[in-house]
Amino acid sequence: MWRFNACVGHNGWNGDFSYVDGYDESVRAMGEHIFKSGQATIDTIVYPYMFLVRHCVEIFLKRYLKSFGRIKGNTVIDDKLLKSSHDISSLWIMFERAFTRFDERTTEGVDKLKAFVNFIADIDPNGQTFRYAYNIENKLHL
Repeated sequence: MWRFNACVGHNGWNGDFSYVDGYDESVRAMGEHIFKSGQATIDTIVYPYMFLVRHCVEIFLKRYLKSFGRIKGNTVIDDKLLKSSHDISSLWIMFERAFTRFDERTTEGVDKLKAFVNFIADIDPNGQTFRYAYNIENKLHL
């Protein structure tokens, strides 16, 4: 019974890294289940799975942007954008700029991540495509 007693809020660690780690673990666990068990209907489970993947990437970018701003004082981070936007392309531009200023030796890893983020941004730029079938103008997303 206690195995499923999560410590959250004031009863646990509720920092940004907990959210990033939790979504990352969820993406991995769900992916393993989908691809190993073969028991999921791929045409329907793709929506919650891709929503999790996209949200994981978004909060990863936001979390590390905050860290770069604190570690490297000369890195300008638009805090309002971090709090209010789900525009993954804008977040990526900020991340890429901050990361290369932070450590220019790691551009290869950034390039690999860039291709993945751009793939997600092309399909779901603002976090709504896999969350809802229709946009606010009642047009089908996909």
